[in-house]
Amino acid sequence: MAWEKGKQRGFKTGGRAKGTQNKITVATKAETKSFFEKILDDEVEAKFWRYFMTGYLVDSVTNACIPYPLNPISFAAFKRAVEYKRGMPMQPTEITGANGDALNVRFETVGSNAEILAAKARTLGLGN
Repeated sequence: MAWEKGKQRGFKTGGRAKGTQNKITVATKAETKSFFEKILDDEVEAKFWRYFMTGYLVDSVTNACIPYPLNPISFAAFKRAVEYKRGMPMQPTEITGANGDALNVRFETVGSNAEILAAKARTLGLGN
């Protein structure tokens, strides 16, 4: 906000212009993804998932299962690396009305007749 003799004027005079991208560009995101794809290839990722889901490491020489205590910090770091490599999973979103009730949505046509719209829909094969 601009200031004039200690009073606020009410409009923006500096900073980024509207629509300017953040510092994280598409190239930076691509570099990050390729980095995690390089250090966490599919075979290594499968071994880590097997360990974190079972709590056992598999010896590469004898194929013996070795119990190993799970580390929650390591698991969190691994999950984050997989998110950078494969992308964030979809987060469920639920929209509700006041007090968690269902939303009521009502569509109204402005400046038109409902019978005319229904006739047009029938001619396009959209209505009964």
